[in-house]
Amino acid sequence: MQVVSVKEYWIQIFRRATWILFWLLFTLLVLAGGRLNWGQIDYPRLYGFCVILSAIVQAFSKPSQSQQGKPKYYIDIVAELLQGDRAAAQRLFNYTKDKFGGKTDDWVWQKVIRDIERDRR
Repeated sequence: MQVVSVKEYWIQIFRRATWILFWLLFTLLVLAGGRLNWGQIDYPRLYGFCVILSAIVQAFSKPSQSQQGKPKYYIDIVAELLQGDRAAAQRLFNYTKDKFGGKTDDWVWQKVIRDIERDRR
């Protein structure tokens, strides 16, 4: 139920694509070589390559200064709209969930947010 920004979404895709590309290239190396001796692989060097690759991806995935203070979960967003009252946020969620029983939790949280914002106008 975590709210993910578009930037974080693409960073996750890039991270997964990087690992998939690495294993694809490694597999192609094995298939193309045909006579790869598993005892001669320098595993510490291979691990170091993975760590460096992961560090590069992590460097790009650091949240910017403007995103660090933002809440990441719906309950935090609703509580912020209610001046920090998490209990009221949970009660609103439970009430809306009971009222619209067949909906997903994400939809219910979004409905609560829309209702609060609508009522403030």
